Amino acid sequence: MEAEDLRLLIRSKLNDGRLPYNSMPRFWGGRGNGEHCAACEALITKEQLVIEGIASMHTDKKPTQFHVKCFYVWDAERRAIAPPGYSIVAAVIAPSTSTRVSYAVGDAPGGRNGQV
Repeated sequence: MEAEDLRLLIRSKLNDGRLPYNSMPRFWGGRGNGEHCAACEALITKEQLVIEGIASMHTDKKPTQFHVKCFYVWDAERRAIAPPGYSIVAAVIAPSTSTRVSYAVGDAPGGRNGQV
């Protein structure tokens, strides 16, 4: 989907309530598993990353899934056109004191033996 088409689709979904205006105070990501993107409606495949979160004031409290690109477009559009009274503040991600990263065999930066 072209960038402008995606932007217009997301704006339409924001206006008719299919996508929330409110921020997602917590969201997470990982590999896709056949979810449908709430923005573009395409499948999020295992080769793609999914971002999932629950809007701070969304009434059904079900997670919303996005492709990474669609998430960023949604975030920009909701901030641009949010009606008064909606929470458009992005989530604050606190710095971690420890980091744990898992790599598949051969994917680690530093070679086949996983040394970083």
